[in-house]
Amino acid sequence: MVFVVVMLTGCGGGGGRRAPDDGDDGSAAEVGTARFHVDVVTGRVTVTPIETAADTVSTAAILAGTSMHFDSTVLYDQPGGTGLKVMDVSLTNRSGLAIGADSDGTDVGIRVIFGDITPVTAASDIRTQVTVSTLAALGSGPSGVAVGSDGAVYVTGGNQVLKVQGGAVSVLAGDGVAGYVDGLGTVARFDNPTGIAQNPVDGSLIVADYTRHRLRRVTLAGVASTVAGTGVEGGTNGTGSTATFSRPAGVAVDAAGVIYVAEQGGHRVRRIALSSGDGTL
Repeated sequence: MVFVVVMLTGCGGGGGRRAPDDGDDGSAAEVGTARFHVDVVTGRVTVTPIETAADTVSTAAILAGTSMHFDSTVLYDQPGGTGLKVMDVSLTNRSGLAIGADSDGTDVGIRVIFGDITPVTAASDIRTQVTVSTLAALGSGPSGVAVGSDGAVYVTGGNQVLKVQGGAVSVLAGDGVAGYVDGLGTVARFDNPTGIAQNPVDGSLIVADYTRHRLRRVTLAGVASTVAGTGVEGGTNGTGSTATFSRPAGVAVDAAGVIYVAEQGGHRVRRIALSSGDGTL
């Protein structure tokens, strides 16, 4: 959006009008002041009158973008106005008559004084501003990734939860065999774990165990446990031991430790909160 103040001089084209004085034949140049709001995307121009003197009456109008024509692409310094920039423009009314001409047809001009301007630029190609590199090569395709508060990157893939730090990959939990087992390290088993997020309250990782229809928790020490889900596919709400899920895929945890689950099979978003309300699992 560009906000400009337009000083309209002359009456021949309807640029402005003033209240008649005794003996005024209407032939003198008239001055009207208005604020133009130009939408540079749609070309729509909105005109709002500004009263600058008691005997000045300005009118408001909505103009099509084609009604205004910028006579140049150069901004000039406004004499006596530090920091102000001006530009000459041409403006027509609904009848196609030029606004800014005197009664004898002499073009006295319209000058635009630019006020606050919010720069509008075309969408840039962000690809030129980023660098892509490989953090680590994995033996099987990763499904989810999260950055931990310890600076490590945690990845789900190959029925495991992996830790990537300093370019080194280690197994945090899961033996790589599809299944469901809670336990420490490689004792634990997952079945197509996908989404992963860190709980900011206690630092644990919350994992969506897609095929087994459960939400799992993995501490940074590698202990895996079940947060919610019976393993039976469904959409039952209730306590973690009775609730059922249908292919949970994405997961997020808010600052209070509340877990949000994107349930692909059930076309739902589920919410999991501890009864204690402290967010620590």
